[in-house]
Amino acid sequence: MPGVMEKIKDYIGFGEEAEQMKPVQSFGATEFGGQHPEDGQRITTIVPRSFNDSRKIGEAFREGLTTVINLATLPEADSRRVIDFAAGLVFGLNGNIERVDTKVFILTPVEVTVVSESVEFGSSNNEFYNHG
Repeated sequence: MPGVMEKIKDYIGFGEEAEQMKPVQSFGATEFGGQHPEDGQRITTIVPRSFNDSRKIGEAFREGLTTVINLATLPEADSRRVIDFAAGLVFGLNGNIERVDTKVFILTPVEVTVVSESVEFGSSNNEFYNHG
């Protein structure tokens, strides 16, 4: 019987079935999809080169894909425009947007939940970093 971690890995697509996944590279976007085309089980990563690439973000999210946007290569003004566009997109389609890193955001459809935990370093509950 598979353990909890194996079930989670299978659910999000990183289990044994992940070996069957093949990345497809096209036009600044990388899409990972396996044999499960159901909504919420596919993730696409888009690295826009300009604001004009926002259309790719909209099309992917409208198809029900969880969409990761990496704005590391965009100038600040274009980054703000892309995020404004993405915020309107998720509002219109009842999704969610979360910041993953300084210039990385994740757009999730309404049926997908992202669980994030922040850990305070130096807290007494974090034994790994508490060496003293």
